[in-house]
Formats: sequence, structure tokens, C-alpha cells
Amino acid sequence: PRVIIADEPTSGLDAEVKIEILHLIKEKVTGNRTLFLITHDLGTASFLCTRLVVMYAGEIVETGPTKEVLSRPFHPYTKGLLASLPSAGLNTIPGTSPSPSSLPAGCRFSERCIAAMERCRKEHPPMKEVGDNRQVRCFLYD
Repeated sequence: PRVIIADEPTSGLDAEVKIEILHLIKEKVTGNRTLFLITHDLGTASFLCTRLVVMYAGEIVETGPTKEVLSRPFHPYTKGLLASLPSAGLNTIPGTSPSPSSLPAGCRFSERCIAAMERCRKEHPPMKEVGDNRQVRCFLYD
């Protein structure tokens, strides 16, 4: 197939089997094949993907080359995700995700964002180009 869709392909697997599956997937994604990986595991995404799309409450908040997004995140949610990793101290993002049936009027992350401004609560931010091949949905980059 030209496109391989993998939704949490290593969820619930022990470490040894997980490594085998990751190598198998990487081996199969060659030439003109594309992998569409859906995962909460940033380590798996880092290993398999060249481009990363971070979503929050059903929409894209940041996208770019995987290594760049993980080493220099722009969106406050992406920063929070990386800070919540065990290697970064398991810092939690305050608050809870909004219900899909009652999304906030402005930025969907504004109620949990430590950098939120009044504008964030009222206006929905568009995706913006921020450097080469990177985009972010945040008013901090106006």
C-alpha cells in the first residue's frame, strides 16, 4: 500500500515486542509509502516520523519536522506535553480538556494555558507560518 495507517500500534505491548513492531513498521515504510501514525507516544513518533502534527481538542495546534517540534516546541500545549514526559519530571498540564460539545470561543487551550492573554479567550487563532516548514496556532507568534 502507498499509505499505512497505524493507530497506537504499540499500545499495551511490552518493551521487547514494541521494539520489534517499531522496526517492522520502519522497514515497511520505504520508497513512496507514507505512514500516518496516530499516537500519544512521542518516543514512537520520534522514531518513526519525519513530520509531526500535534493536536488538541480536535484541531492541529502545531506542525513541523519531528525533531524540530520536539526540540523547540512553539505551542504552549506542545511544551506542556514535553514537560509531562518522565524524562522531564512528569509535570502535568493544569485543568482538563474541554468537552467537544462545548468548546471555548477562543483558543481551545486558553483555559489551561499559562501564557493565555485576553485575546486568546475571545478569538480563535489561525494557523501561522513560523519559520521553515513550521506552523503554529497561537497568538504568541503574531
